[in-house]
Amino acid sequence: MAIADVPLRFEKVDTSKPYEVVTDKAGAYRINLPSGSYLVRREWTNTDSLNRPIKLSAPLDYGPGKITVKPGDRVVVDFALRAGARP
Repeated sequence: MAIADVPLRFEKVDTSKPYEVVTDKAGAYRINLPSGSYLVRREWTNTDSLNRPIKLSAPLDYGPGKITVKPGDRVVVDFALRAGARP
């Protein structure tokens, strides 16, 4: 089952620069990344005890937690979430 509107964060390992994308209604995403290695996480927003928004992130349930992109490469990576894992 595809899940729409899931924010994914690709954080470049050597600079911590984030690149973000959100899945479409079919649960798919496409992102153009410069060459390098990236940690991959899912993100969501919740509120703290004072009702202030806080951004949370966690590793993906299934799929690589780190990817490497080389110049000129096209990389296809599938990720999955456990049922009920989306906040």
